[in-house]
Amino acid sequence: MAYRQQFELNGPPGGVVARLAVDSRYWLWANGQLVVFEGGLRRGPNPRDTYYDEVDLSAYLKPGQNTLA
Repeated sequence: MAYRQQFELNGPPGGVVARLAVDSRYWLWANGQLVVFEGGLRRGPNPRDTYYDEVDLSAYLKPGQNTLA
């Protein structure tokens, strides 16, 4: 599957952290730049130990139109 989201920012972003949880590998692109290569799910021995990636997107976003894919 592929997901793409476009959105607009009125000013410079100040600390944008994405929390990503997936059930397989993923690649994250922000405005045409590769941010995460082969991120993925890590689980412990029970359902409460699911892990998610925290990715700081501040350096990749800009005022105006932005795209995450």
